[in-house]
Amino acid sequence: MEKILLPLLLLPLLSFAQNLTGKWQDKNVEHITYEFKADGTFIRADAHDLNSEKAQMQYRTFKEGGKDKVEVELVFNGKTLRKGVLEYSIKGDTLFIASQFEGSAGTGRMEEYVRIQ
Repeated sequence: MEKILLPLLLLPLLSFAQNLTGKWQDKNVEHITYEFKADGTFIRADAHDLNSEKAQMQYRTFKEGGKDKVEVELVFNGKTLRKGVLEYSIKGDTLFIASQFEGSAGTGRMEEYVRIQ
């Protein structure tokens, strides 16, 4: 019985997406950062654009087809402006995240971000 229960207990651990929580800096454009907070809040900041943190974004991670994905929803003044899913992976302190939402033209290119917090 124990041989059957142990794999069943470990199954949920294997199906969770990698943890995005933290602050990530664009590898090629240092003034752009992504911050994924533990409460599900997401901030894309551009040090050259003082208005970049005014939009409220929410995110949730999940696994689909064995791939880690994040759904991001942009809300401004209580209205959803944009919502989409991005594929991502984390290797060490590097985040690879799709440059476009799934289903958009130009999907497939992954951008690199380095963990700074």
